[in-house]
Amino acid sequence: MLLLSLIMSFYLCGLGVKESMLEQLDEIQVKAINTSNGKNLPKCPALILEFTGVTFGKIVHLFETFGLVS
Repeated sequence: MLLLSLIMSFYLCGLGVKESMLEQLDEIQVKAINTSNGKNLPKCPALILEFTGVTFGKIVHLFETFGLVS
């Protein structure tokens, strides 16, 4: 997961997409988020990314390119 995070970070930076936050969560942290916020996230490691200066559509396109969303 960490390697994928670094690859995506460098790739997006090269495209001019600015990350404002990149956070890696383990199962315990995801469970805490579910409990405190009433969410129903899968209880598995997660990567949270926040971007500035780019549209949602461009981010979705980039993630589709990586095969991370369908």
